[in-house]
Amino acid sequence: MTRRMSETAVTSKDIILQLDRDHSKVYDTVLHDKYDTHLRLNIPFDLSSRVGTRFADKLNVYVNNLSLLVSVLPLSLKTERKIEVGSYFQFHGGNPRSENLTHSYDDNWFIIPEEFAPFLTAGDKIIWTLHLENQGEERYLEIHKY
Repeated sequence: MTRRMSETAVTSKDIILQLDRDHSKVYDTVLHDKYDTHLRLNIPFDLSSRVGTRFADKLNVYVNNLSLLVSVLPLSLKTERKIEVGSYFQFHGGNPRSENLTHSYDDNWFIIPEEFAPFLTAGDKIIWTLHLENQGEERYLEIHKY
């Protein structure tokens, strides 16, 4: 089964979460020591499909002024900091602890260490913006406070 995408997804609003144990059991061993030190960012479905984050094992996350940039492929932008993070999934509309995950349907998210982007905190309202390919730059998502 697949989820339908909107034809006009360009921006989306969301809230940053503190990483908690409300995730698939598949990730328990990977995330067990990160609950107090990492933030979770849930990628809107349409945007994760358009940029391809749901089909990648690793994502590139950059700090650019007071924004985060997220891409599957490396960007040529000159930025302050960059890390590579895992791409995770959560069962859509069901038990968040489920081990039955489908990349084409379930919710996609990633985590960052809190100190990587000190301008963002759990509970912040954020806006996701899609940037399409241009002048040799790959497509990416920009995240900034609302």
